This record gives sequence, structure tokens and C-alpha cells, in this order.
Amino acid sequence: MVASHHQSVSIAMERAATKVLGATLRGLDKTIIE
Repeated sequence: MVASHHQSVSIAMERAATKVLGATLRGLDKTIIE
């Protein structure tokens, strides 16, 4: 039970990091284009 909870937390953190990374890359693209 603890392991599955830890796994779900890791997945959530991974998704959040991916979302932040994607937003950062889009921001850089906009800056470069402008």
C-alpha cells in the first residue's frame, strides 16, 4: 500500500516536471521567435 502510494506520488511529480519543462520550452521558443 505504501509502495503504490509512493509510486503514484512519483508519477505525479514526473507529470508535473514534464508539464513545467514543456511550458519552459514553449516560453523559450516564443522568446527566440520574437
